[in-house]
Amino acid sequence: MALTKSTQTVQASASNAGAATTISSSFAINYGVSGVAQITNGGTGPTVGCDFVLEVSNDGGTTWFEWSRQTAPITASTTYYFPFAFGVAGLGGDFGHYRTKFTGNTAQAVTIQADAETTTVL
Repeated sequence: MALTKSTQTVQASASNAGAATTISSSFAINYGVSGVAQITNGGTGPTVGCDFVLEVSNDGGTTWFEWSRQTAPITASTTYYFPFAFGVAGLGGDFGHYRTKFTGNTAQAVTIQADAETTTVL
């Protein structure tokens, strides 16, 4: 049995408008996932920073649970990075899918993105 890795564009670079929410597609955790999300404030930072939220599902993507929430500061023209990782079989086997959510920034849009690498078995 050989393990292979592949990249995932979890959330392509996009603008998240003030008071908007952007949710990615669902991705299988497989034999582990590691990635990084980023939030970039524009020339005028938001009044309230954007949250990067990781959600997990134990039923293939029907029901979602918040696993982690981190908030970007509001400094203008600054990029913030948020690393994340899930182990083999997803958090002890209870959760098999994940997705990202970007939300909470007010007044100004921010640029968002998330990329990951997953391990799968051949």
